[in-house]
Amino acid sequence: MYDEVGRRFGKVLNAELTPESSEVKRVLILDSLATRYHLLPSQVLTQADTLDYYVMDVAHSYEQYQRQLAEAKVSGKPMPANLTVDQMQNMLERVKNDSEASKK
Repeated sequence: MYDEVGRRFGKVLNAELTPESSEVKRVLILDSLATRYHLLPSQVLTQADTLDYYVMDVAHSYEQYQRQLAEAKVSGKPMPANLTVDQMQNMLERVKNDSEASKK
């Protein structure tokens, strides 16, 4: 089914919805904005702009950081590092190179 401006609505029939799919990620962002600002998802679609998405992303990241900080304090463990894939790959390469150098 489609509304008057051509947007699809109704029961989800797409069997390829997985947590990794871009469609699910977009829906979750939409839901998060709607929940945070007490709007309907359709209102977010018509009223939100990139600043709204940016603010939500920063706020979610900060909330996640605060949760990790609290969990680290409770468990007595250090904060988990937020490394990029490139940083982790570089670290792995350094370890491999050090290991190979020590074998010689």
